Amino acid sequence: MALAHANPHLHVTVLEMPAYVSMAEEKISGFGLDGRVTVRGFDLFADEFPDGYDCVLFAHQMVIWTPEQNTELLRKAHRALVPGGRVVIFNSMSNDTGDGPLIAALDSVYFAALPAEGGMIYPWRQHEKSMADAGFVGFERIPCPTWTPHGILIGRKPKE
Repeated sequence: MALAHANPHLHVTVLEMPAYVSMAEEKISGFGLDGRVTVRGFDLFADEFPDGYDCVLFAHQMVIWTPEQNTELLRKAHRALVPGGRVVIFNSMSNDTGDGPLIAALDSVYFAALPAEGGMIYPWRQHEKSMADAGFVGFERIPCPTWTPHGILIGRKPKE
């Protein structure tokens, strides 16, 4: 919703678990963004992403899954994007040398303690590898200097 407020030309489709669609629609309506932000019930791994979009944003998703699952999600995004479209990953990132920042290591311990397989604070290079394996090119890293090691990673679908 913040993206839509900051960019009046922007139209957003939120893919949400079906049980939470009505809750999301209420929030969107409360922000006065009906018609510009829509919600679709969606199963992240079972459903194909809707096509014809110029950007797919993964916000705090790529820390939950294994690298193989992340690559598959990025492949789905690639299929959904128009030529020249962009994929954006926004989440915590560890550095490529594997020795920091400290909070990334501490957060990875949390993921390691969960009973479900996968999930950790991956290094930038792991996300770039997953993007490349999915067909994206031209990576751009944007570090977000906060107390948590967040970053934005952008890749582009070739114009074919």
